[in-house]
Amino acid sequence: DASWGTMSVVKMRSERRLVLLGAVIAAVSVVCCAVAWVLYEIVRVEGTAPPTGGEYVLGTVWPIVGAMIIAARPRHPVGWLMLIPALIGPYLLVAVYAASSGGEGVLGASAAWFATWGFVPYFFTMPVLPHLFPDGRPLSPRWAKVVVAVVAVASITTIARMLSPVTTDLAPEVTNPLGANWLEWTKYVTLGGALALFFVGVPLAVLSLFLRLRRAREVERTQLLWLFL
Repeated sequence: DASWGTMSVVKMRSERRLVLLGAVIAAVSVVCCAVAWVLYEIVRVEGTAPPTGGEYVLGTVWPIVGAMIIAARPRHPVGWLMLIPALIGPYLLVAVYAASSGGEGVLGASAAWFATWGFVPYFFTMPVLPHLFPDGRPLSPRWAKVVVAVVAVASITTIARMLSPVTTDLAPEVTNPLGANWLEWTKYVTLGGALALFFVGVPLAVLSLFLRLRRAREVERTQLLWLFL
Protein backbone atom coordinates (compact mmCIF):
# COMPACT_ATOMS: atom_id res chain seq x y z
CA ASP A 1 0.00 0.00 0.00
CA ALA A 2 2.81 2.41 0.86
CA SER A 3 4.60 1.74 -2.43
CA TRP A 4 1.34 2.18 -4.34
CA GLY A 5 0.73 5.49 -2.58
CA THR A 6 4.25 6.66 -3.41
CA MET A 7 3.78 5.74 -7.06
CA SER A 8 0.50 7.66 -7.12
CA VAL A 9 2.16 10.77 -5.70
CA VAL A 10 5.01 10.52 -8.22
CA LYS A 11 2.51 10.11 -11.05
CA MET A 12 0.49 13.11 -9.89
CA ARG A 13 3.59 15.30 -9.69
CA SER A 14 4.69 14.13 -13.12
CA GLU A 15 1.30 14.94 -14.60
CA ARG A 16 1.30 18.37 -12.97
CA ARG A 17 4.65 19.08 -14.60
CA LEU A 18 3.27 17.97 -17.95
CA VAL A 19 0.25 20.25 -17.56
CA LEU A 20 2.51 23.16 -16.64
CA LEU A 21 4.83 22.42 -19.56
CA GLY A 22 1.90 22.34 -21.98
CA ALA A 23 0.58 25.65 -20.64
CA VAL A 24 4.00 27.32 -20.86
CA ILE A 25 4.58 26.12 -24.43
CA ALA A 26 1.15 27.39 -25.52
CA ALA A 27 1.64 30.72 -23.72
CA VAL A 28 5.04 31.31 -25.33
CA SER A 29 3.61 30.69 -28.79
CA VAL A 30 0.63 32.97 -28.21
CA VAL A 31 2.81 35.79 -26.87
CA CYS A 32 5.24 35.41 -29.76
CA CYS A 33 2.36 35.53 -32.26
CA ALA A 34 0.96 38.67 -30.61
CA VAL A 35 4.32 40.46 -30.69
CA ALA A 36 4.93 39.28 -34.24
CA TRP A 37 1.54 40.62 -35.35
CA VAL A 38 2.46 44.05 -34.03
CA LEU A 39 5.83 43.97 -35.78
CA TYR A 40 4.46 42.73 -39.12
CA GLU A 41 1.13 44.53 -39.29
CA ILE A 42 1.67 47.78 -37.35
CA VAL A 43 5.40 48.50 -37.19
CA ARG A 44 5.96 46.85 -40.59
CA VAL A 45 9.61 46.01 -40.11
CA GLU A 46 11.54 46.57 -43.31
CA GLY A 47 12.44 43.45 -45.25
CA THR A 48 9.62 41.31 -43.90
CA ALA A 49 6.66 39.71 -45.68
CA PRO A 50 3.51 39.48 -43.52
CA PRO A 51 2.44 35.97 -42.44
CA THR A 52 -0.90 34.54 -43.49
CA GLY A 53 -3.86 34.49 -41.14
CA GLY A 54 -3.56 30.73 -41.06
CA GLU A 55 -0.15 30.98 -39.46
CA TYR A 56 -1.49 33.16 -36.66
CA VAL A 57 -4.34 30.69 -36.09
CA LEU A 58 -1.98 27.71 -36.13
CA GLY A 59 0.35 29.41 -33.67
CA THR A 60 -2.37 30.43 -31.21
CA VAL A 61 -5.57 28.39 -31.38
CA TRP A 62 -3.93 25.00 -31.85
CA PRO A 63 -1.51 25.31 -28.90
CA ILE A 64 -4.28 26.65 -26.66
CA VAL A 65 -6.52 23.69 -27.48
CA GLY A 66 -3.57 21.33 -27.05
CA ALA A 67 -2.82 22.77 -23.61
CA MET A 68 -6.49 22.38 -22.64
CA ILE A 69 -6.44 18.71 -23.67
CA ILE A 70 -3.21 18.16 -21.71
CA ALA A 71 -4.75 19.84 -18.67
CA ALA A 72 -7.50 17.22 -18.74
CA ARG A 73 -5.38 14.28 -19.91
CA PRO A 74 -1.66 15.05 -19.52
CA ARG A 75 -0.39 12.07 -21.48
CA HIS A 76 -2.84 12.17 -24.37
CA PRO A 77 -1.00 12.13 -27.75
CA VAL A 78 -3.53 14.45 -29.41
CA GLY A 79 -2.82 17.21 -26.89
CA TRP A 80 0.93 17.06 -27.51
CA LEU A 81 0.42 16.81 -31.26
CA MET A 82 -1.61 20.00 -31.16
CA LEU A 83 1.26 21.70 -29.35
CA ILE A 84 3.63 21.16 -32.28
CA PRO A 85 2.30 24.33 -33.98
CA ALA A 86 3.60 26.27 -30.96
CA LEU A 87 6.80 26.41 -33.01
CA ILE A 88 5.02 28.88 -35.31
CA GLY A 89 5.06 31.70 -32.71
CA PRO A 90 8.86 31.77 -32.32
CA TYR A 91 9.21 31.23 -36.08
CA LEU A 92 7.26 34.41 -36.83
CA LEU A 93 9.26 36.40 -34.32
CA VAL A 94 12.67 35.04 -35.28
CA ALA A 95 12.00 35.85 -38.94
CA VAL A 96 11.67 39.52 -37.96
CA TYR A 97 15.11 39.42 -36.37
CA ALA A 98 16.51 37.66 -39.44
CA ALA A 99 15.15 40.44 -41.63
CA SER A 100 16.37 43.28 -39.41
CA SER A 101 19.84 41.76 -39.02
CA GLY A 102 20.12 40.77 -42.65
CA GLY A 103 21.10 37.30 -41.48
CA GLU A 104 24.50 38.64 -40.41
CA GLY A 105 26.49 37.42 -37.42
CA VAL A 106 25.99 34.23 -35.44
CA LEU A 107 22.57 35.21 -34.10
CA GLY A 108 21.42 36.60 -37.43
CA ALA A 109 22.52 33.47 -39.30
CA SER A 110 20.84 31.24 -36.72
CA ALA A 111 17.65 33.27 -37.07
CA ALA A 112 17.85 33.06 -40.86
CA TRP A 113 18.27 29.28 -40.72
CA PHE A 114 15.31 28.84 -38.37
CA ALA A 115 13.23 31.23 -40.48
CA THR A 116 13.93 28.95 -43.45
CA TRP A 117 12.12 25.94 -42.01
CA GLY A 118 10.14 27.06 -38.94
CA PHE A 119 6.81 26.63 -40.70
CA VAL A 120 7.13 22.81 -40.76
CA PRO A 121 4.44 22.17 -38.09
CA TYR A 122 2.08 22.16 -41.08
CA PHE A 123 3.79 18.96 -42.23
CA PHE A 124 3.35 17.15 -38.91
CA THR A 125 -0.16 18.22 -37.91
CA MET A 126 -2.67 18.46 -40.74
CA PRO A 127 -1.76 15.10 -42.37
CA VAL A 128 -1.44 13.33 -38.99
CA LEU A 129 -3.97 14.64 -36.45
CA PRO A 130 -7.11 13.19 -38.13
CA HIS A 131 -5.53 9.73 -37.94
CA LEU A 132 -5.19 9.91 -34.16
CA PHE A 133 -8.29 11.80 -33.11
CA PRO A 134 -9.90 11.32 -30.62
CA ASP A 135 -8.23 8.41 -28.77
CA GLY A 136 -4.62 8.97 -29.84
CA ARG A 137 -4.42 5.75 -31.86
CA PRO A 138 -4.65 5.07 -35.62
CA LEU A 139 -7.80 3.42 -36.91
CA SER A 140 -6.06 0.07 -37.53
CA PRO A 141 -2.56 -1.42 -37.93
CA ARG A 142 -2.73 -0.66 -41.67
CA TRP A 143 -3.55 2.95 -40.97
CA ALA A 144 -0.71 3.03 -38.46
CA LYS A 145 1.66 2.27 -41.35
CA VAL A 146 0.18 5.23 -43.21
CA VAL A 147 0.89 7.47 -40.20
CA VAL A 148 4.49 6.22 -40.04
CA ALA A 149 4.91 6.91 -43.77
CA VAL A 150 3.48 10.42 -43.42
CA VAL A 151 5.79 11.24 -40.51
CA ALA A 152 8.76 9.86 -42.49
CA VAL A 153 7.92 12.03 -45.51
CA ALA A 154 7.42 15.05 -43.24
CA SER A 155 10.80 14.45 -41.59
CA ILE A 156 12.64 14.07 -44.91
CA THR A 157 10.91 17.19 -46.26
CA THR A 158 11.90 19.14 -43.15
CA ILE A 159 15.56 18.10 -43.39
CA ALA A 160 15.61 19.00 -47.08
CA ARG A 161 14.18 22.44 -46.32
CA MET A 162 16.78 22.98 -43.61
CA LEU A 163 19.52 22.55 -46.20
CA SER A 164 17.90 24.21 -49.21
CA PRO A 165 19.65 27.22 -50.78
CA VAL A 166 16.54 29.41 -50.66
CA THR A 167 15.38 32.73 -49.27
CA THR A 168 13.14 32.69 -46.21
CA ASP A 169 9.40 33.14 -46.67
CA LEU A 170 8.93 35.90 -44.10
CA ALA A 171 12.25 37.65 -44.73
CA PRO A 172 12.59 37.43 -48.53
CA GLU A 173 15.93 39.23 -48.64
CA VAL A 174 17.60 36.72 -46.32
CA THR A 175 18.97 33.39 -47.53
CA ASN A 176 19.50 30.12 -45.73
CA PRO A 177 23.07 30.21 -44.34
CA LEU A 178 23.35 26.42 -44.66
CA GLY A 179 22.17 26.35 -48.26
CA ALA A 180 24.86 25.64 -50.85
CA ASN A 181 24.73 25.42 -54.65
CA TRP A 182 25.43 21.69 -54.62
CA LEU A 183 22.32 21.25 -52.44
CA GLU A 184 20.05 22.70 -55.12
CA TRP A 185 18.33 19.30 -55.41
CA THR A 186 16.92 19.69 -51.89
CA LYS A 187 14.48 22.26 -53.29
CA TYR A 188 12.81 19.53 -55.34
CA VAL A 189 12.74 17.17 -52.37
CA THR A 190 11.02 19.88 -50.34
CA LEU A 191 8.52 20.62 -53.08
CA GLY A 192 7.77 16.97 -53.75
CA GLY A 193 7.41 16.19 -50.06
CA ALA A 194 5.12 19.15 -49.43
CA LEU A 195 2.89 18.25 -52.40
CA ALA A 196 2.73 14.62 -51.27
CA LEU A 197 1.79 15.61 -47.72
CA PHE A 198 -0.97 18.00 -48.71
CA PHE A 199 -2.39 16.30 -51.80
CA VAL A 200 -2.00 12.70 -50.64
CA GLY A 201 -1.40 12.79 -46.88
CA VAL A 202 -4.23 15.15 -45.98
CA PRO A 203 -6.88 13.35 -48.11
CA LEU A 204 -5.82 10.04 -46.57
CA ALA A 205 -6.14 11.57 -43.10
CA VAL A 206 -9.64 12.84 -43.93
CA LEU A 207 -10.58 9.40 -45.29
CA SER A 208 -9.36 7.78 -42.07
CA LEU A 209 -11.42 10.25 -40.07
CA PHE A 210 -14.50 9.56 -42.19
CA LEU A 211 -14.15 5.79 -41.73
CA ARG A 212 -13.71 6.27 -37.99
CA LEU A 213 -16.84 8.43 -37.93
CA ARG A 214 -18.86 5.70 -39.66
CA ARG A 215 -17.76 3.09 -37.09
CA ALA A 216 -17.97 5.34 -34.05
CA ARG A 217 -20.47 5.00 -31.24
CA GLU A 218 -22.38 7.96 -29.86
CA VAL A 219 -19.71 9.44 -27.56
CA GLU A 220 -16.85 9.03 -30.03
CA ARG A 221 -19.04 10.35 -32.85
CA THR A 222 -19.66 13.52 -30.84
CA GLN A 223 -15.91 13.93 -30.27
CA LEU A 224 -15.21 13.47 -33.98
CA LEU A 225 -17.84 16.04 -34.97
CA TRP A 226 -16.13 18.48 -32.58
CA LEU A 227 -12.98 18.22 -34.70
CA PHE A 228 -14.93 19.24 -37.81
CA LEU A 229 -15.93 22.43 -36.01
